[in-house]
Amino acid sequence: MKSCEILLVPLGSVEPINRLSEKDTMIRMREGLEMWRLGCWDFLLVTGGVFTSRKIMTMPGAKVMADWFVDQGVPRNKIMIEGRSRDTYQNVEFTIGVIRDRFLLKKVKITVVTQWQHAIRFWLTFRSWGIKVALRKLHYPMGVVGIIREFVFIAVTAIDPKGKIVGRANQCFFRQHR
Repeated sequence: MKSCEILLVPLGSVEPINRLSEKDTMIRMREGLEMWRLGCWDFLLVTGGVFTSRKIMTMPGAKVMADWFVDQGVPRNKIMIEGRSRDTYQNVEFTIGVIRDRFLLKKVKITVVTQWQHAIRFWLTFRSWGIKVALRKLHYPMGVVGIIREFVFIAVTAIDPKGKIVGRANQCFFRQHR
């Protein structure tokens, strides 16, 4: 049985209202589009829900991303949307659900296109679910605070690869229900 190749592009930042940020999301998407155009993938999967206030996001970021890809010529029937996730852990968990629902037992190969530190977190989290992924690690400016934050997130993900502790902390401190 031939494996199904999926190119996964996660949401980064969003600007008011429902605009994809040039500082990270659009960089990932442009790279994803160039990779898609090589013709090596069967599906393009975008992941990211509403994770900030309604003043910034009124719809899942993945929906905005999918519309952009369609505008760039990617056939809508080749785009899979995961629009519920609010963090990297959920990106992975819900993406696995979307893939299982669509492909059942078919062998799937996933390539994740994102910033290099974020890619490490995706790799750790997918691995905790027993899934190997390929990475297209992007290098773009993030600022000192962003770089430090990503290293902290990598450390936390290494300790808590499925986000169980982080999920409980979010419920306690931010009243977010995962």
